[in-house]
Amino acid sequence: ADKESLLDLIFLQRDVIENKETDRSTLVKKDEVWVDITNKYNANTTIKRSEKALRYCWDNLKKAARKYCATLKRESYKTENLLLKRVNEIMGETAVYGLENPFDSDATNKENITIEPNIVEIDDDENDREVFTYLMKEKQINNWKSWDPQKLKSKLSSPLKDEDMQTSSSDNSYKKIKYSGQSSKKTLDEVKTELANTLKMNVEEKNEYEKQILEAKLEKEKLKIELLKILIEKEKGTKETVEGKRGIFTL
Repeated sequence: ADKESLLDLIFLQRDVIENKETDRSTLVKKDEVWVDITNKYNANTTIKRSEKALRYCWDNLKKAARKYCATLKRESYKTENLLLKRVNEIMGETAVYGLENPFDSDATNKENITIEPNIVEIDDDENDREVFTYLMKEKQINNWKSWDPQKLKSKLSSPLKDEDMQTSSSDNSYKKIKYSGQSSKKTLDEVKTELANTLKMNVEEKNEYEKQILEAKLEKEKLKIELLKILIEKEKGTKETVEGKRGIFTL
Protein backbone atom coordinates (compact mmCIF):
# COMPACT_ATOMS: atom_id res chain seq x y z
CA ALA A 1 0.00 0.00 0.00
CA ASP A 2 2.84 2.41 0.84
CA LYS A 3 4.55 1.64 -2.46
CA GLU A 4 1.26 2.13 -4.33
CA SER A 5 0.82 5.60 -2.83
CA LEU A 6 4.44 6.41 -3.70
CA LEU A 7 3.86 5.31 -7.30
CA ASP A 8 0.72 7.48 -7.47
CA LEU A 9 2.77 10.54 -6.51
CA ILE A 10 5.66 9.65 -8.86
CA PHE A 11 3.24 9.04 -11.74
CA LEU A 12 2.02 12.65 -11.55
CA GLN A 13 5.61 13.94 -11.83
CA ARG A 14 6.99 11.24 -14.15
CA ASP A 15 8.02 13.71 -16.89
CA VAL A 16 10.37 15.49 -14.48
CA ILE A 17 11.65 12.47 -12.55
CA GLU A 18 12.45 10.38 -15.66
CA ASN A 19 13.93 13.30 -17.59
CA LYS A 20 17.32 12.10 -18.90
CA GLU A 21 18.82 15.59 -19.21
CA THR A 22 21.61 16.42 -16.72
CA ASP A 23 21.76 20.22 -16.85
CA ARG A 24 21.57 22.26 -13.65
CA SER A 25 18.01 23.50 -14.11
CA THR A 26 16.72 19.95 -14.65
CA LEU A 27 18.50 18.64 -11.54
CA VAL A 28 17.15 21.51 -9.44
CA LYS A 29 13.65 20.79 -10.72
CA LYS A 30 14.03 17.09 -9.82
CA ASP A 31 15.11 17.98 -6.27
CA GLU A 32 12.09 20.25 -5.87
CA VAL A 33 9.75 17.52 -7.13
CA TRP A 34 11.22 14.93 -4.75
CA VAL A 35 10.80 17.30 -1.81
CA ASP A 36 7.15 17.78 -2.79
CA ILE A 37 6.62 14.00 -3.17
CA THR A 38 8.22 13.36 0.24
CA ASN A 39 5.95 15.90 1.96
CA LYS A 40 2.80 14.49 0.35
CA TYR A 41 3.84 10.90 1.08
CA ASN A 42 4.53 11.57 4.76
CA ALA A 43 1.24 13.47 5.09
CA ASN A 44 -0.72 10.30 4.29
CA THR A 45 1.25 7.67 6.25
CA THR A 46 2.09 6.98 9.86
CA ILE A 47 5.69 5.95 9.16
CA LYS A 48 7.71 8.93 7.98
CA ARG A 49 10.23 8.40 5.21
CA SER A 50 13.09 10.64 4.18
CA GLU A 51 13.59 11.92 0.64
CA LYS A 52 16.70 9.75 0.32
CA ALA A 53 14.77 6.64 1.38
CA LEU A 54 12.00 7.30 -1.15
CA ARG A 55 14.54 7.83 -3.94
CA TYR A 56 16.30 4.61 -2.96
CA CYS A 57 12.96 2.77 -2.97
CA TRP A 58 12.18 4.14 -6.47
CA ASP A 59 15.58 3.03 -7.80
CA ASN A 60 15.02 -0.48 -6.42
CA LEU A 61 11.57 -0.61 -7.99
CA LYS A 62 13.04 0.37 -11.37
CA LYS A 63 15.68 -2.35 -11.13
CA ALA A 64 13.04 -4.91 -10.20
CA ALA A 65 10.84 -3.74 -13.09
CA ARG A 66 13.68 -4.14 -15.60
CA LYS A 67 14.43 -7.62 -14.29
CA TYR A 68 10.76 -8.56 -14.30
CA CYS A 69 10.16 -7.35 -17.85
CA ALA A 70 13.26 -9.14 -19.10
CA THR A 71 12.07 -12.36 -17.46
CA LEU A 72 8.54 -11.84 -18.74
CA LYS A 73 9.87 -11.36 -22.23
CA ARG A 74 11.71 -14.69 -22.08
CA GLU A 75 9.03 -16.61 -20.20
CA SER A 76 5.65 -15.18 -21.12
CA TYR A 77 3.75 -17.87 -19.19
CA LYS A 78 4.63 -16.50 -15.75
CA THR A 79 2.11 -14.55 -13.65
CA GLU A 80 2.18 -10.79 -14.24
CA ASN A 81 3.25 -8.45 -11.43
CA LEU A 82 0.88 -5.47 -11.58
CA LEU A 83 3.04 -3.35 -9.28
CA LEU A 84 6.13 -3.70 -11.45
CA LYS A 85 4.06 -3.17 -14.59
CA ARG A 86 3.08 0.24 -13.24
CA VAL A 87 6.74 1.01 -12.66
CA ASN A 88 7.37 0.01 -16.27
CA GLU A 89 4.66 2.42 -17.47
CA ILE A 90 6.28 5.28 -15.55
CA MET A 91 9.80 4.53 -16.77
CA GLY A 92 8.82 4.04 -20.39
CA GLU A 93 9.47 1.16 -22.77
CA THR A 94 12.89 2.41 -23.89
CA ALA A 95 14.22 2.66 -20.33
CA VAL A 96 13.16 -0.93 -19.61
CA TYR A 97 13.97 -2.80 -22.82
CA GLY A 98 16.52 -0.44 -24.32
CA LEU A 99 16.74 0.40 -28.01
CA GLU A 100 15.92 -2.53 -30.26
CA ASN A 101 17.96 -3.19 -33.38
CA PRO A 102 15.64 -4.44 -36.15
CA PHE A 103 18.65 -5.92 -37.98
CA ASP A 104 19.78 -8.04 -35.02
CA SER A 105 19.51 -11.83 -35.33
CA ASP A 106 17.22 -12.17 -32.30
CA ALA A 107 15.16 -9.06 -33.00
CA THR A 108 11.41 -9.36 -32.54
CA ASN A 109 9.59 -9.29 -35.85
CA LYS A 110 6.88 -6.64 -35.88
CA GLU A 111 4.06 -6.56 -38.37
CA ASN A 112 4.64 -3.91 -40.96
CA ILE A 113 1.58 -2.36 -42.56
CA THR A 114 2.21 -1.17 -46.08
CA ILE A 115 -0.25 0.95 -48.00
CA GLU A 116 -0.21 0.21 -51.68
CA PRO A 117 -0.65 3.31 -53.85
CA ASN A 118 -3.71 3.47 -56.06
CA ILE A 119 -2.20 3.29 -59.53
CA VAL A 120 -4.39 4.04 -62.53
CA GLU A 121 -3.22 2.11 -65.55
CA ILE A 122 -3.49 3.73 -68.97
CA ASP A 123 -3.56 1.73 -72.15
CA ASP A 124 -0.56 3.19 -73.95
CA ASP A 125 -1.04 0.97 -77.01
CA GLU A 126 -4.48 2.38 -77.72
CA ASN A 127 -3.27 5.98 -77.30
CA ASP A 128 -0.30 5.31 -79.57
CA ARG A 129 -2.57 4.00 -82.31
CA GLU A 130 -4.84 7.05 -82.09
CA VAL A 131 -1.88 9.43 -82.26
CA PHE A 132 -0.35 7.55 -85.19
CA THR A 133 -3.66 7.58 -87.09
CA TYR A 134 -4.04 11.32 -86.53
CA LEU A 135 -0.52 12.04 -87.78
CA MET A 136 -1.15 9.92 -90.86
CA LYS A 137 -4.32 11.85 -91.68
CA GLU A 138 -2.59 15.19 -91.21
CA LYS A 139 0.27 13.94 -93.42
CA GLN A 140 2.82 14.76 -90.72
CA ILE A 141 4.38 11.32 -91.15
CA ASN A 142 4.70 9.12 -94.20
CA ASN A 143 2.65 6.02 -94.86
CA TRP A 144 5.45 3.51 -95.35
CA LYS A 145 3.08 0.85 -96.68
CA SER A 146 3.17 2.57 -100.03
CA TRP A 147 6.87 3.43 -99.85
CA ASP A 148 8.81 3.45 -103.10
CA PRO A 149 12.65 3.37 -103.23
CA GLN A 150 12.52 5.75 -106.20
CA LYS A 151 11.28 8.47 -103.86
CA LEU A 152 14.76 8.66 -102.39
CA LYS A 153 15.83 10.41 -105.62
CA SER A 154 13.22 13.14 -105.22
CA LYS A 155 14.20 16.68 -104.38
CA LEU A 156 14.67 17.78 -100.81
CA SER A 157 11.76 19.46 -99.10
CA SER A 158 12.03 23.14 -98.20
CA PRO A 159 12.62 22.53 -94.47
CA LEU A 160 15.54 20.25 -95.27
CA LYS A 161 17.01 22.80 -97.66
CA ASP A 162 17.03 25.42 -94.91
CA GLU A 163 19.01 23.16 -92.60
CA ASP A 164 22.78 23.50 -92.75
CA MET A 165 24.22 20.28 -91.33
CA GLN A 166 27.95 20.32 -90.70
CA THR A 167 29.98 17.28 -89.65
CA SER A 168 33.30 17.44 -87.84
CA SER A 169 35.97 15.16 -89.28
CA SER A 170 37.83 14.89 -85.95
CA ASP A 171 35.19 13.30 -83.73
CA ASN A 172 32.41 12.62 -86.28
CA SER A 173 29.94 14.54 -84.11
CA TYR A 174 27.20 16.78 -85.40
CA LYS A 175 27.36 20.47 -84.78
CA LYS A 176 24.37 22.64 -84.07
CA ILE A 177 21.92 22.99 -86.92
CA LYS A 178 21.85 26.44 -88.45
CA TYR A 179 18.63 27.75 -89.88
CA SER A 180 18.17 30.61 -92.26
CA GLY A 181 17.01 33.55 -90.20
CA GLN A 182 15.78 35.69 -93.08
CA SER A 183 12.10 34.85 -92.71
CA SER A 184 12.24 35.04 -88.92
CA LYS A 185 14.04 38.38 -89.18
CA LYS A 186 11.27 39.74 -91.38
CA THR A 187 8.72 38.53 -88.91
CA LEU A 188 10.62 40.19 -86.08
CA ASP A 189 10.77 43.49 -87.99
CA GLU A 190 7.06 43.32 -88.64
CA VAL A 191 6.39 42.69 -84.97
CA LYS A 192 8.57 45.64 -84.00
CA THR A 193 6.72 47.89 -86.45
CA GLU A 194 3.34 46.76 -85.16
CA LEU A 195 4.47 47.31 -81.59
CA ALA A 196 5.73 50.82 -82.41
CA ASN A 197 2.44 51.67 -84.12
CA THR A 198 0.48 50.33 -81.18
CA LEU A 199 2.53 52.38 -78.71
CA LYS A 200 2.09 55.46 -80.89
CA MET A 201 -1.67 54.96 -80.99
CA ASN A 202 -1.73 54.48 -77.23
CA VAL A 203 0.18 57.73 -76.72
CA GLU A 204 -2.15 59.61 -79.06
CA GLU A 205 -5.21 58.18 -77.32
CA LYS A 206 -3.75 59.12 -73.96
CA ASN A 207 -3.06 62.69 -75.09
CA GLU A 208 -6.57 63.00 -76.52
CA TYR A 209 -8.05 61.66 -73.30
CA GLU A 210 -6.02 64.09 -71.18
CA LYS A 211 -7.06 66.92 -73.49
CA GLN A 212 -10.72 66.06 -73.04
CA ILE A 213 -10.29 65.94 -69.28
CA LEU A 214 -8.60 69.36 -69.30
CA GLU A 215 -11.38 70.84 -71.44
CA ALA A 216 -13.98 69.42 -69.09
CA LYS A 217 -12.18 70.96 -66.11
CA LEU A 218 -12.02 74.34 -67.85
CA GLU A 219 -15.71 74.17 -68.66
CA LYS A 220 -16.44 73.32 -65.04
CA GLU A 221 -14.38 76.30 -63.85
CA LYS A 222 -16.25 78.58 -66.26
CA LEU A 223 -19.57 77.40 -64.87
CA LYS A 224 -18.32 78.06 -61.33
CA ILE A 225 -17.31 81.59 -62.30
CA GLU A 226 -20.69 82.26 -63.95
CA LEU A 227 -22.50 80.93 -60.90
CA LEU A 228 -20.35 83.09 -58.64
CA LYS A 229 -21.17 86.18 -60.73
CA ILE A 230 -24.88 85.43 -60.48
CA LEU A 231 -24.63 85.05 -56.71
CA ILE A 232 -22.72 88.32 -56.41
CA GLU A 233 -25.28 90.17 -58.54
CA LYS A 234 -28.09 88.66 -56.53
CA GLU A 235 -26.47 89.61 -53.25
CA LYS A 236 -25.80 93.13 -54.55
CA GLY A 237 -29.45 93.52 -55.59
CA THR A 238 -30.62 92.29 -52.21
CA LYS A 239 -28.33 94.75 -50.47
CA GLU A 240 -29.61 97.67 -52.56
CA THR A 241 -33.19 96.70 -51.80
CA VAL A 242 -32.51 96.61 -48.08
CA GLU A 243 -30.77 100.00 -48.15
CA GLY A 244 -33.69 101.50 -50.13
CA LYS A 245 -36.15 100.29 -47.53
CA ARG A 246 -34.02 101.75 -44.75
CA GLY A 247 -34.04 105.15 -46.55
CA ILE A 248 -37.81 105.11 -46.73
CA PHE A 249 -38.11 104.44 -43.01
CA THR A 250 -35.68 107.26 -42.14
CA LEU A 251 -37.67 109.75 -44.16
